[in-house]
Amino acid sequence: MMRRCPLCHAQEPALYHQDRRRDYYQCATCALVFVPSEQHLTAAAEKAEYDQHQTRRRIRDIGAFWGVYLIR
Repeated sequence: MMRRCPLCHAQEPALYHQDRRRDYYQCATCALVFVPSEQHLTAAAEKAEYDQHQTRRRIRDIGAFWGVYLIR
């Protein structure tokens, strides 16, 4: 598949990094590092990921709040 940089539209960006979830490419012209659009999360998956992080933050914040009272 012919890839193009989404910023400057240069052809054939180089593979920059791969992890378990996606590939990252870097444009030789403008140096943008990007994930191909076919590997982007769907809106629902992105929201689920966001909500998961928000829940973790709330649990941490609640723990810190109650920790003040439990340590005394």
